[in-house]
Amino acid sequence: MASYVDQGGLVLTFKDYSNETCTFQIEGVAMTAANFEAQRTLQDALVDAIEGIILGSHYKQTIKALVIRDSVNLPVFVEAQRETKWRVSYEDTVTHLIYSCDIPMANRIKLAEHSDEADREDEDVLAFINAFEAYARSPDGNAVVVRRITHTGRRS
Repeated sequence: MASYVDQGGLVLTFKDYSNETCTFQIEGVAMTAANFEAQRTLQDALVDAIEGIILGSHYKQTIKALVIRDSVNLPVFVEAQRETKWRVSYEDTVTHLIYSCDIPMANRIKLAEHSDEADREDEDVLAFINAFEAYARSPDGNAVVVRRITHTGRRS
């Protein structure tokens, strides 16, 4: 019989300017009574950091079985479209395997000059990297390091 290892995680749902929804999902440490408050603090920091690098409205978050509706308001920026994304490439610090995830509604003001990469000197981008690395885990359950944050446009 197969066994299931719960690694925790976070799913964020956003709304774009035209009221379309999109999600961002990342693995995290399994939440227990002993670490619940610490994990919630890390999750909140990651949510705040993501809000600093996107234009969309944060609609809700799902943490295990807990659903939090954050806002029903649509974003005010017409550029807040789900098709424009941050592609976050990150490396497992143990296996050195590379993974990626997409964060919808990228705020392109955070791009480095003449580049498709996020400006790693930008305060909001740095806050995101720190929050992501503090909370996120690879699919293997190990800590991760952000390698690249690239602007991309696609439907999903």
